[in-house]
Amino acid sequence: MVMKISSPFFSFLFLSLFLSTSADAQISNCQPVQCSHEGPNVTLPFYLNSQPQDCGEPGFELTCRSNATMIKLPYHKELIVKSISYQNRRFNLLDPENCLHEVFLNLDLSGTPFKYYYSIKSFTYVNCSNPISLRSKLSFPEVPCLSGPGHHVYTVESSLFASLSASWDRSASCRVAKVVEIPFAYSPYLSDSSFGLGLTWENDGSCEGCRGRENRAEGEDGGLSTNQIAAGGSITVLILVVMAALVLMKIRKIKVQDGDAKMDEQVLLHTKNLIG
Repeated sequence: MVMKISSPFFSFLFLSLFLSTSADAQISNCQPVQCSHEGPNVTLPFYLNSQPQDCGEPGFELTCRSNATMIKLPYHKELIVKSISYQNRRFNLLDPENCLHEVFLNLDLSGTPFKYYYSIKSFTYVNCSNPISLRSKLSFPEVPCLSGPGHHVYTVESSLFASLSASWDRSASCRVAKVVEIPFAYSPYLSDSSFGLGLTWENDGSCEGCRGRENRAEGEDGGLSTNQIAAGGSITVLILVVMAALVLMKIRKIKVQDGDAKMDEQVLLHTKNLIG
């Protein structure tokens, strides 16, 4: 007897395969990626804007632009992500315009999950109409990328500002531009492109913003965690078990129906014999 399988079974089979494929696609979409061969691996808690949002944490969105890995922080332009250390929870940023202290002057991390990697101090940015005297320059190094004709910008540790400002040349016409908390003042001995801007993030491993996905940023290279692989395998096994159970139920039902039919034939034959 040929076993006929009803259309609801095919519907369930199609749905099961669809869900399994969708789960595999989600895992594939959230695998570590790079914007270029030299770029950092992007994995949890970071994710690219071309990936589903639940591939990472809120506030950790990155963008690929001209083979560079970029991040957009509030109240500032995009910055280049030079490197990411998931083990140390640290990533280094570069300013495309090579003016790190312009970033320090305007960057506000209060609305982000990030903070400076190095300890910070209060520094004062001073804007002068004319260059200050040589004697004061030793304490107030001019920031070249912020300075120009008619304005000369210097930085000094705020705790020393009062005593050092007494040595100003009054003809410089200086005023305080802004007081910010940053890791270090400008130094001509530190290169913006090599030293960079180090940020860090808090992470207790719970990955609450990942909507139930496990944290796979376990090492420098990232990768799928054992829990994710086990979860994908469990879904596949469950689908196969359910499909096997439905097939067995269908076969048993057919056997029962076939047995009932044979019994009916035997009763009918016995009745004819009695009548005959």
